[in-house]
Amino acid sequence: MSKSICINKHLYLLKLVDVKEVAVNRVEFGQLVTALRREQRDESDKAWTQKRLGKETGLGELTIGKIERGQRTNLDEDSLLRLVNALQLTSLERKEFFLAAIGVNGKQVAREENDPAKILDNLIQKIQEIQLPAYIIDVYGDVVAANISIIRLLELSNDYLTHSYSVPAGFNHIRIGFDPGSGFRQLLGGGWHPVAVHIMQLFRGVSLRYRFTKYFKYTLSGLRQYPLFRQYWQLAYSEDFYWNCLHYTYNHRKFGHLNYLATPSQILTSSGELFLIIYCPVSPQTNDIFKDITEQVGTTVHRLASWPEKNLLE
Repeated sequence: MSKSICINKHLYLLKLVDVKEVAVNRVEFGQLVTALRREQRDESDKAWTQKRLGKETGLGELTIGKIERGQRTNLDEDSLLRLVNALQLTSLERKEFFLAAIGVNGKQVAREENDPAKILDNLIQKIQEIQLPAYIIDVYGDVVAANISIIRLLELSNDYLTHSYSVPAGFNHIRIGFDPGSGFRQLLGGGWHPVAVHIMQLFRGVSLRYRFTKYFKYTLSGLRQYPLFRQYWQLAYSEDFYWNCLHYTYNHRKFGHLNYLATPSQILTSSGELFLIIYCPVSPQTNDIFKDITEQVGTTVHRLASWPEKNLLE
């Protein structure tokens, strides 16, 4: 076989591989569009049909069907914009949707050498060093790890944390924020509303590319039982934010007035993204309180939700 024929053969095989990968990504993207469509509700509180999404986007039912089946490969800018607008995606969600549209998932962004276990161990070590309330969530909003300072600050009891292992989405930060049993709403008092909107926006944003997965559906079914969940799911769109940090200012019933920023940082791994959220004091008083908490409880970091493997309760 000549050299030129060999080269052409390899190029042909490469094209076959690329086409196959694109096909798989298009199928997943179609499943994502299906999941997002079903999240939308009509006047009778029923999930949108393909016909309804086709009408809202102006693309038509036939085109929506092809997209959802992974048969539409030439998704132009106008079609994507029509979809994100009709599906009422937040700013964070729009960014993730566009990434999904080009066939890139979170696991492909990072180099394969970025070992998830080592990265998580390194993050936990960093949390111990900074000595500020901090926690780590994954793309499903599950709290993978949290230091003892934030557990004390949020007054999460041992009984509540132990019970969380037996509850669907038990360590999800949305559950902690919306479950009456966590005491989070009572703790923040009048400062709860903006925090609830922000954590919902964060949840919707980080989970966007994974909405079609079995684990997300399992998580969502567990979270929907909590009061106000659906209301704040909608508010996350109508009260869209432009700044990724959240400013907490409230009177803590034990520590007094607190003033701090919750600052998220994205960490890339070959098993999907992690998000490190640190509570950074804004006022000297809050800085002193955080320092006192650390001196009292230490710098232990607890592993909570499973990661990178995700477990479903039977």
